[in-house]
Amino acid sequence: MRLYKPDNATVLKGALRNLLDGSKSTSIKHFINKVETIHQNFFDDYDAYDMSSFLPLYKQGATLVLYNRDYHLLTSRGPDTDFIVVKGGTVKAYTSGVGLEVFTIENYEANDNDLYDVENFLDSFWRYLSVGWNRSDYDGYRFAAIMAFDDNGNFLLPSELYDQVYDGDIVDAGFSFEREESIGNIENHVVNSNTQSVNTQTTENKGKIP
Repeated sequence: MRLYKPDNATVLKGALRNLLDGSKSTSIKHFINKVETIHQNFFDDYDAYDMSSFLPLYKQGATLVLYNRDYHLLTSRGPDTDFIVVKGGTVKAYTSGVGLEVFTIENYEANDNDLYDVENFLDSFWRYLSVGWNRSDYDGYRFAAIMAFDDNGNFLLPSELYDQVYDGDIVDAGFSFEREESIGNIENHVVNSNTQSVNTQTTENKGKIP
């Protein structure tokens, strides 16, 4: 897995937080621009690669952003959703064109089968929804693009997609390569990064005379 550091981590983390708590749906456009840039190869040719390799990162604490540019992820009798953010037990779904929040799941749990592919992942949300929502159809899951982020706002790229997602597109989306590490270290490297910041600040403070 490769980690790509955002040009402005504060803005990106704030945008994710806004979407997960439903406080500011204007942040949707921020991520649509990024997903369309990073996955330019996918949007040019939907057979270019499969997004399922992002899904195991959810179990390791990553925030997943799903976006279907040309269709909908899930449909209902009312507004449909083409943009979903998932973190832990929280799922927020929006209609991106108008920034409307269409459903929230606060007690979400995914089993291993749910993370097998994008179809199963979207179906796992459907299990929590009220009557009137439909299971994801072929257009819903086949044309869904996914991004994954750790708690520091780093974009996470699974090793399966190294040859399909181009570094130049990731840079154009506002990220720079940071390092490579194993998937199981997502939560650990967030803790380590925060600890390093605290240690650095402590050292700086020790060098100052009151």
